[in-house]
Amino acid sequence: MNLIKWLFKPLEFKIDKKKSILDAGNWFGNDSTWRMVVDLNKIIFFADSKGRLCKSPQRKVFSIINGIIGGEKEGPLIPTREKSGVLIAGFNPIAVDLVATRLMDFDWRKIKIYANLLKNNYFNFFISTSNPNEIKLISNYYQEDIFAINSNSYLNFIPLFGWKRKIEIRK
Repeated sequence: MNLIKWLFKPLEFKIDKKKSILDAGNWFGNDSTWRMVVDLNKIIFFADSKGRLCKSPQRKVFSIINGIIGGEKEGPLIPTREKSGVLIAGFNPIAVDLVATRLMDFDWRKIKIYANLLKNNYFNFFISTSNPNEIKLISNYYQEDIFAINSNSYLNFIPLFGWKRKIEIRK
C-alpha cells in the first residue's frame, strides 16, 4: 500500500459498548454528575438576575417529561425503547423527576442526586414541602400513594448495567 493510500485509509475502531457508557460517567459510583446537577438546580431555582444565590426561589419552573416512549437499559446514550405511555408535568422539576423515578420502579432514596437535593439545609428545593410523600399526584390511572414502598410495581424499567441492583425498589 502506498503512503498516500495508507494516510487516507479510513480508521477502524472497535468500541466496547459497555466500556464507552461507563467512560461517559454513567455508573452508580459516579460522584461528579450528581454534584453538577445539584449545582445547576441551585442556579436555576435560587440565582437572581445578578447571579447571586438567594435563600428563596427566584423563579417558577415548569417541567414536562414525555414518557410516552421511555428508554431503559443502556440509556440515556443508547436506550432500549420502552412504551410507557406517561406524561408527567409540574411546577417543581425535582418533584416531577421523583414521580418519574418511582413510576420506573426505582427508589429515589438510592439515587444520590435526589437524596442530596432533599437533604440540603440551606436551599429548600421542594419550595412548599420537603417530603416527597407529600407530592400531590393527579392521575387518570394511579390512585394510590406511589411513594409508599410496597409491592406495587409500575413500569418495571430495567436500569443500566452500571446501576443494576443499586436503585431498584425490590430487587
